[in-house]
Amino acid sequence: MAVIIQPIQNLRALAISAVVLTHVAGEFLAGADGQPHLSLNEVNISFTFVAGFLFRATAFDDSYFQFIRRRAKNILVPYICISLPALVAYVTGMKTHPHLDLSAHQGVTLFIFLLYTGAHLGPLWFVPMIFTLYLCVPLFKLVDRSNLAYLVTIAGGLVLAMGPVVRPQHDAAPIQAAIHYAPVFLLGMACSRNFDALVEFVSLRPGWTAWAFGAAIAFNLMVEDDLNYLAKILLLLAIFLVLSIMSLPAGLERMMTAMATRSFGIFLIHGYLIAMLRIAHDRGLVGGDWALPTCVAVSALVILCCSAILQGAKRVLASRSRLAVGY
Repeated sequence: MAVIIQPIQNLRALAISAVVLTHVAGEFLAGADGQPHLSLNEVNISFTFVAGFLFRATAFDDSYFQFIRRRAKNILVPYICISLPALVAYVTGMKTHPHLDLSAHQGVTLFIFLLYTGAHLGPLWFVPMIFTLYLCVPLFKLVDRSNLAYLVTIAGGLVLAMGPVVRPQHDAAPIQAAIHYAPVFLLGMACSRNFDALVEFVSLRPGWTAWAFGAAIAFNLMVEDDLNYLAKILLLLAIFLVLSIMSLPAGLERMMTAMATRSFGIFLIHGYLIAMLRIAHDRGLVGGDWALPTCVAVSALVILCCSAILQGAKRVLASRSRLAVGY
């Protein structure tokens, strides 16, 4: 199992780095409306892929009740705990949403709506979406009967995701988002099912693997918005294949593993740090229109600060920190 898990740990570390960079760059990177020239949208698919892979590798034979209970404990409880400050800010009127009209919701209904959608803090929409996918795992188990079933289901899901079931506007519809990202979850399951065969294939064809990786990068650089979802999936698959056969130096591997074990906690709390940066920017305390290297450096600093917060929480709360902050 450790042979299987290490590439996934490395992917989780890269994924959280990309997610934090996406949110920093979206706020501060120089360019039209603060958006980078290379689209960083859809980088969250890395975590969806990992979720599917780990479900197939570690929890496939669990009973449905046992699986959902554990996911509720390890994902929903820290999600609610971390959400409380943002939820209080919205419910008390201290904050208004920059994109959604929440006037139809007041008090308890607003609290429930925000928790259901994750709209109270930018990155957190992902949690209701991924838990919706977890609720559907009995259906996904049916696909595991054959590789052909995976191929047909993923292809059909991609047609839906790139057509009628696009990523919901402002990420405020978890069920629609779950349907949109279901092909990525299934791709993770398929890669877990065929992991040994994939490793053997790419190990015997390093030149082909390098070409595929370069082609995926080039496709992402040239692609139009309507193909961005497919381009990111192809790049994700190429990165996963490279990581599956790559041996990292021991020190770097330890660092990647440490980031991976903290990745969910970092995901939950980094939005607060970026919100603080945004407030500081609005008050003229920090400048905007950063170059990409500055965004990368700030992203690394955000990750370090989040890691320090998580480590502090673990020292204070011990094993209960998993429930409180996701680590």
